[in-house]
Amino acid sequence: MAKTNEPKTDTDRITITLELPAAMKSTPGVPSLVTTMFVEEMIPGSASFTNTYELRAQATANDKAARAEGKALDEKFDVGLRMFTPTVRDARGVSAAAELAKMAGGIVPSDLVRRPMNEEHLYTAEILRQVPLRSDLTYDRTRYAELAALHAKLPGMIATLAATALAVKTTTDNHKASRANFDSIYGRFRRVVRAAGGDTLARALLPEFISRDPKGNDDVEETVDDVSDAAGAESSAQSGDSDEVG
Repeated sequence: MAKTNEPKTDTDRITITLELPAAMKSTPGVPSLVTTMFVEEMIPGSASFTNTYELRAQATANDKAARAEGKALDEKFDVGLRMFTPTVRDARGVSAAAELAKMAGGIVPSDLVRRPMNEEHLYTAEILRQVPLRSDLTYDRTRYAELAALHAKLPGMIATLAATALAVKTTTDNHKASRANFDSIYGRFRRVVRAAGGDTLARALLPEFISRDPKGNDDVEETVDDVSDAAGAESSAQSGDSDEVG
């Protein structure tokens, strides 16, 4: 393993935003050129990176919570559908599964529970609408009411899942842009540091990281779980690649 001061992951970048300001304060005789770039470019670039990082972390946490809630509701709905549909009988007292399938666009109840939530909502709506209108069918009214109550919760959950997924995409796209900007600024900052003070100043100011590639050319696919301890819980994935600079 080799050491490098080039950030490869968001964990490395967060470390830079935390350690570089302290190093700038504690290091005597920092050249004015370095100080100027730190104030005018590194500080705002770090702030933007940290902001989008935290927004994405919150968005992915919200999405994870929504998906868990959605899964729980879907499981309850599936149970409700399975409990109701066998109670629907024709005039002979025989299961009306074939009639229910006609109402659900040709999908039998046993297959309907395996469909995505939006399809479950769409086709079950027809079952709930048509069954009470059929005088030739009997059904358990308690099971019907239970299923209808669960069905009424689906639209809100579908909307929530769509909104949280969109928020993850939007915040991830924004974070990728701010990460690229941060890497560009920090790459130039590293070069300025070395030009102004050589390796001595670089060692004093620039945090070092462990590179798995002896040449320092790690190509890291970083998941949010890898960096959740650094700045809050996250659950989406994105690339941790950065252009080699310095």
